[in-house]
Amino acid sequence: ELLLKGKSAMVYGPGTGATVDAAFLEALLAQKLPMVIDADGLRLLAANPLLLTADLSERKSAPTSNIVLTPHPGEMRALLEGFGLQEYAEASRIEQAKALAKRTGCVVVLKGRFTVVAEPTGRTTLNLSGDVSLATAGSGDVLSGCIGALLAEGLALADAAHLGVFLHGLTSELRQTPARSLIADDLPALLPAAIAHLGGSATL
Repeated sequence: ELLLKGKSAMVYGPGTGATVDAAFLEALLAQKLPMVIDADGLRLLAANPLLLTADLSERKSAPTSNIVLTPHPGEMRALLEGFGLQEYAEASRIEQAKALAKRTGCVVVLKGRFTVVAEPTGRTTLNLSGDVSLATAGSGDVLSGCIGALLAEGLALADAAHLGVFLHGLTSELRQTPARSLIADDLPALLPAAIAHLGGSATL
């Protein structure tokens, strides 16, 4: 709690490893801060789905949360199994993301070519920015950071997810190097140009 004092958002999962106890994630969730869960955090959540769904049956309206989930296809398979959505294992990426968003109340960002952003309301979009150069280790961690930074600036959950995904993709389009040479460490330096390209003043 002391580490989170004065913080307005958090990102959990990248680099945490697979041996973290579920009680730690439970403690983070209890802080009720806007949150992005990625990487090892998603695997931990898939193994402990009650952290999100324990009280869904008591809610009178559609579940909503303050969480963005950012799985790649492998992590999505684990989440579908963990949350009892195995029937969507062979469904389209859009249907998978919609089903998980509805079950968890989270905004779901299913990464890949034409990244899917699904909201608990059923609203779903495909992102058109980006190219094959983003298929590199660590690129998804940068995306989580982008969304987390936008949440920290006060953007609504879905708005941060949509804008973060688009900006992340746009960085790859603005690179001055061949696609094969781009690494995740190159992306943060390209973000100011992506923001300027949109005419914005966000301070990621």
